[in-house]
Amino acid sequence: MLASSLHSRPVHDNFQMSMLMRLEEVIENQKDMMRMLRVLASASRGVGNPDLQEDVLASQLDSVAEVATLEEKLRDGDFRKKMVNYLTSLCGHSCGDSVRRILRKLGSNNLWSHYSLKGRKGKLPLNILLLCKVMIKACIRAHKAREFEVEECIAKTLKHAPHKPGGAKNMNGVHVGTGADSARDTDSNLNSRQHTPEP
Repeated sequence: MLASSLHSRPVHDNFQMSMLMRLEEVIENQKDMMRMLRVLASASRGVGNPDLQEDVLASQLDSVAEVATLEEKLRDGDFRKKMVNYLTSLCGHSCGDSVRRILRKLGSNNLWSHYSLKGRKGKLPLNILLLCKVMIKACIRAHKAREFEVEECIAKTLKHAPHKPGGAKNMNGVHVGTGADSARDTDSNLNSRQHTPEP
């Protein structure tokens, strides 16, 4: 009798250990599903909103002047809410993916080549713009991320923008300067070309 109870004890302990491991696995899976549901719920808040139209952003931004125009629009609280909803609806499966998708939708790699998060290396600072605050809010809503985590993703994405297709260092293999002066030069060249009469 004693021998059989001693043999059954390790079996019982193994069973308990196995059940605890499975329970931990179920809890981890449940956490993953909750994260995915939060992303879907955040995105559907934007998609389900009848006021949300594709024309929140008429076209991709390609100049610092266009960013300034959008900044003026973002001073309006209602427009800012629409933009947050719109950007939330663009969010992907991770914070980094969301930032890349949002920046790609908002502007060209050429535009983002002129910006860094804090304006380092002679570039324009993105973090002082309402546009940046709106992007951060959208990512926090979608991923329950912290502000500094979103900022890290933005900084990393902006760092690589010049080397991406259409970026300032990738245009037909020609190195084009980046930074505030270059951005102004690019804008003035674009404006002079637009106002030059056709022969």
